[in-house]
Amino acid sequence: MPLDLCPECNRPRTAVCPICHTAGSNFPPGESPVAHEHDAEEPPLLICPTCDEPFEPRYLRCCEWCGHDFGDGITTPPPRDDRPAEPLNARVVLVALAMLAAVGGLMAYFARLLG
Repeated sequence: MPLDLCPECNRPRTAVCPICHTAGSNFPPGESPVAHEHDAEEPPLLICPTCDEPFEPRYLRCCEWCGHDFGDGITTPPPRDDRPAEPLNARVVLVALAMLAAVGGLMAYFARLLG
């Protein structure tokens, strides 16, 4: 059973597992507990390949391929560029100095061989 399709680009909508937050458009279908009752209109269940749990699909609000807005669904927060840079610690400085010393040593060695 295919997932809902985007009306503009005809690609499957991206669903998100509410348990482990795995996202994708190729979740295998699961069997609904009320599949044999004709009166209940239950949404189809999907099986998450990561956590192996059945879930009702929750889709992204906008198509990830063409940007079409469906009007409902999960909204993703905008990317954050205001995160502070990771501070330097002693190990990072020590490794950087060791790498510089190794490169300097190799340069001196090869300069001595060629000179």
